Amino acid sequence: MKNYRITLLFVAMFILSISVFAQNNIVKVVPGYGTLNAAITANGSATYELTPGAWYGLDAPVQVSVPISIVGRDSAGMPAIIQTGNTSAGATFDHMFDIFSNITFKHVFIVNADLKNGLGNGVALTHAPGNFVMDSCVVDPTGIGYLYTKASSNNNTYVTNSLIMEQGNTLSVNDGHVFQNNTTGPWDTLYIENNTFVNVGTGFITSANFDRDSLNFEWINHNSFFFGKANFENTWQRQSSYITNNMMWQFDIHPIQYAWANFFPGGGPLNRVQALVYDDTLRNWTTDTTYKTETLPSQRKHFVEYNSNYRSQGFWDLINYINQQPGWAKGYLYDFIPDISFIDSCRETRMYNTKSSFPYFFYNNNISDYGAENKADDPGFTDQRIYQLTDSALAWATQSAYQVWGHQQDAPATWADYFYRDSSGLGNPTAWPRFNGAYTNSKLMTASIEKLPLGDLNWFPAAKATWLAHQSQIMNYIEAENEAQMTLTGVKNEESNIPKAYSLSQNYPNPFNPTTIIQYNIQKQGLVTLKVYNMLGQEVATLVNQNQSAGNYSVNFNASKLASGVYMYRIDAGNFTATKKLVLLK
Repeated sequence: MKNYRITLLFVAMFILSISVFAQNNIVKVVPGYGTLNAAITANGSATYELTPGAWYGLDAPVQVSVPISIVGRDSAGMPAIIQTGNTSAGATFDHMFDIFSNITFKHVFIVNADLKNGLGNGVALTHAPGNFVMDSCVVDPTGIGYLYTKASSNNNTYVTNSLIMEQGNTLSVNDGHVFQNNTTGPWDTLYIENNTFVNVGTGFITSANFDRDSLNFEWINHNSFFFGKANFENTWQRQSSYITNNMMWQFDIHPIQYAWANFFPGGGPLNRVQALVYDDTLRNWTTDTTYKTETLPSQRKHFVEYNSNYRSQGFWDLINYINQQPGWAKGYLYDFIPDISFIDSCRETRMYNTKSSFPYFFYNNNISDYGAENKADDPGFTDQRIYQLTDSALAWATQSAYQVWGHQQDAPATWADYFYRDSSGLGNPTAWPRFNGAYTNSKLMTASIEKLPLGDLNWFPAAKATWLAHQSQIMNYIEAENEAQMTLTGVKNEESNIPKAYSLSQNYPNPFNPTTIIQYNIQKQGLVTLKVYNMLGQEVATLVNQNQSAGNYSVNFNASKLASGVYMYRIDAGNFTATKKLVLLK
């Protein structure tokens, strides 16, 4: 199993896909229909700069065969809009981007519907190994699928600080996946942090190849989820998985039949309960009938802690009604991981409660109101429309459940629409901002592992600033699978606090503009040098070059005179040497 370090992953999200910044090849694209397509075809690998509030219509799916970045300038108003177009026959594109290399999106608004409100199927298809990076973007609507990996492996996906809205539709129970792996090889990294997802389809993360896909590293931290149809994840063979500090509102609103569980690998007998977060024993279910593919005790780390999922009483009343009907199949609503009472009928419950086989599987400290609504856990949203749409979601769930149980009442076209959209139509967005996920519940405001608000911290700027100042500390704490809430502490430069070992921490914030902080620990007195290099190995700054006593240190690096790009910083102290990467993004 790969030995991943979360602090390295945070910067790795930009190493390849933003490396084009270092080339200083910036192409300013004129707004209009087809102008972005033409610019990319003509210029190849570059950073394509879009004008805030301007409209960029695609006249064909964009072919990304070389590393590119599509960046709009940061603005308080609506960002640059990238909108899907039509084929020569007048049909809406199936998807917007065909990706064969690395791609970065930043400060753009992606609209996956044409001007006639024709909805596209998906935003992006990745066909080759590479990095997909999205930061500080809005996608609304997303269509049936947001990001698919197709016919390739070793893909890395990084989505941060973004708003992803309107996934799938309300005409079917089985549509809409935010991330889907259609490959037969590994999905290397999935890094999802400080995002808000509204109207998630049937699954947030899913796989089309249950027995063959794998996910090497998964980090899903501090995200907000509103209105999800069904399961959160059914990606199999996850090596290292951290699902932490997320806030869910009405996630999994469609009742599930017990009998469905038999479909999935290792499902066992009928009447089996499954979890919101599926898990597996790395069994090749097509060849292994002995369940011995994985060597036990497993070395994998699966950490599902400090999440919440609030569902209103009406959804519990619906499942209770179904289970009281003579002759109807029994059903349930997913829990994150069902509690110990389900140990005989739920694979996930067994795994998370069998430390002899799965010593690094942890599930605790989650706020999951299972079986009945607990109003004390209601976040208390500022935007009252969220509560209005909850009533519509319950009406939708009732009709969809009756259909699946064979007692359909009304045609899907007449079902309630609980999707969060303005009145201007899918392809003609006018309202800005698109969504407000702020809440006021004091319990949830300190319920994360670092005693900050659950969910997307972008709705709480002060808390986000605190989190950024301690990001490396927090990530290391979670990776070590500490279950207790931590107390954030400042950096101490006291000689009496003697470190047990030399170390070099990841800089924060990262990416940065133009200053960042680098922390390091010195175990013994001696000469210390800390220098910064560009990607050609040329020294661009000396931050430390002196004798220092044992202790903890931090240094502020001001890169205002340097160009945007990826840089290396290296420390030499005694026999200790370490190098890390940082990203300057102006």
